[in-house]
Parts: sequence; structure tokens; C-alpha cells
Amino acid sequence: MAGTFPMRVVIERTGLTARQVRHYEAMGLIAPGRSAGGQRLYSAADLARLARIRDFVSRGVALSQVKARLEAAEEEGMSLGVVRGTGRLTSLYPVSDRAELERLIEERMREEEQR
Repeated sequence: MAGTFPMRVVIERTGLTARQVRHYEAMGLIAPGRSAGGQRLYSAADLARLARIRDFVSRGVALSQVKARLEAAEEEGMSLGVVRGTGRLTSLYPVSDRAELERLIEERMREEEQR
């Protein structure tokens, strides 16, 4: 599948362990696709969601509350590509690497939350 990533890439880009990622999947926090051979394949949206999960957990949010917080954030229009309060993506040109773009968006959202 085009635009999907294997577990190895997810681990590199998110800093999570394979065990953590599988646990989050078992909890219903993410739902990766599968290859014909059954290998998990993660989309860019899955990577962004995992980064958000990681950030919630690092701030002390209990895993039992993470799903509700993710859903609330998405309802508020804070899904990937949207900067809080604007409803749109601000220009981050010349960033061309999607992982770097996602990291910058997450960083910007954290800065907005602290204000």
C-alpha cells in the first residue's frame, strides 16, 4: 500500500516501542491496516495519532482517558494539519519531510496549549 509504513518506521518516527504500539492497537486507540501477508501497515494519520498518544501519556494522562481526549481534540478541529484556534494549517514551508512537518505541528499545538 502506498503511503503506509511498517512497524520499524513507526518505532523510528514516534520513539515508541513495538509493544507500546501493539498495546495501543489492542486498546482501540489506533487501527492500522494490514498487508496481504498480515503485516501491520500504518498511515501518516496513525503516526500522528501515536505521537499525540505519546504526548498525552508523557503529560501523565491515564491510558483509560486517552481515547476520550483524542476524540475531544478531533471534535475541536485539532486533527493533523490543523492549528488550534485557526481551523487551518499555517505555512511551514520549506519543510518537505512529512514526519518533520507532523513534529512541527505537534510542537506548535503544545505551545498553543501552554498559552
